[in-house]
Amino acid sequence: EAIAEILGVNGPEQVRPDPATLMPVITLSMSGTRVEVGWKWGSARGVVKALRIEVDRGNGWEFLTIDTQPDYTDTHQLPPTGQKWKYRAIWILDEAPVGQWSPVVEITVSA
Repeated sequence: EAIAEILGVNGPEQVRPDPATLMPVITLSMSGTRVEVGWKWGSARGVVKALRIEVDRGNGWEFLTIDTQPDYTDTHQLPPTGQKWKYRAIWILDEAPVGQWSPVVEITVSA
């Protein structure tokens, strides 16, 4: 510790977030005929490995993808008439969900 003090590398202790309390935040936007699911690592960087994204297109929640790099493009074909699609996400650690589900976000889509 004395050497660290001399070198000036002492600083506040970095507290790693508890994976059980992490909650992702996702955003939605349209890019042409695709839904873009935006997300960032934030405080989860280095704690979790990936993000599980689910979608509800009117028939209940379905697995969409496990994403390891922000952001994700949903390539599902858009319906001809306007529908509301809902999305949610949860962090993945050691191949299992961890933390809290993101708030559900929705977007109106049509071809």
